[in-house]
Amino acid sequence: MAKKLCDPASGKPFASGEPRLLDRVIASLDADKARDKAWDDLAAKRDAEIERGDSTPVNGPEAVARLRLDLA
Repeated sequence: MAKKLCDPASGKPFASGEPRLLDRVIASLDADKARDKAWDDLAAKRDAEIERGDSTPVNGPEAVARLRLDLA
């Protein structure tokens, strides 16, 4: 027997036409176009800096290690 996705507020199963939780989460990720454009612009700027040699990329674990040293 398949389980139905329920509305967390009421505990009742969603009607077939109601938005599902995952659909609402995905929609919320695209809700702020200005924020998304700002992040895209920043990523493009950083990529260009790396390609020109103005900046050196640092992998995640190394970045975290550096931060820990700075905050210690």
